[in-house]
Amino acid sequence: HDLIIDTQPLECKIISLSSLGLRMQSFAVLKQVKLDFELTGGLDFIIKNNGENISGGQRVRIELARFLLRRKNLLLADEVTATLDKENALMVHELLFSLPVMMLEIAHHIDDESRYQQVVDLGKY
Repeated sequence: HDLIIDTQPLECKIISLSSLGLRMQSFAVLKQVKLDFELTGGLDFIIKNNGENISGGQRVRIELARFLLRRKNLLLADEVTATLDKENALMVHELLFSLPVMMLEIAHHIDDESRYQQVVDLGKY
């Protein structure tokens, strides 16, 4: 195995090239979901007690990052912005619509129906 030694003040880590590649890919995904500068420590950020140290918007974007790392073709977004303020909801929707995947979103409230290829109102049935 090829190894890279990462020296930081008061610690020394040995990282294999395969784990370095995974870290680089993971950091790229954090950047894609706009968390690269929000989570102090980046990939080493520790989420405490059920996420008490992250916001609702960050929680949703972490879930999206996990989805992107799994490289799936279909995203099921169930009430993904229901608990978010308007600014975070807009940011999450912009991110969702930028993804190169098919998305099925379930929501009680839709701000802009023109962004969707099809909207099915179950209240009419």
